[in-house]
Amino acid sequence: MEEHPVFINSKGEISSRKPPFQGILSGLFNSPTGRAQLAASMAAPIRRNLDYQGIARKIFQVQQLPPGASFIYDKDTE
Repeated sequence: MEEHPVFINSKGEISSRKPPFQGILSGLFNSPTGRAQLAASMAAPIRRNLDYQGIARKIFQVQQLPPGASFIYDKDTE
């Protein structure tokens, strides 16, 4: 059974079952400093992903194809 999003707490007040992170994110999005903090916290994972792709491109040969060309490679059976 799914819980109702609004309930009466032990003090007799009407409360909401809103997840705590939803309130935190809305607070961050509503202020310029919050958006800056959010961007700063996302910089490291994004940088790690970009660095990973860069290392893979240095290790493996990347073949540029014209737009619409199919990428078919012969299988080496030896």
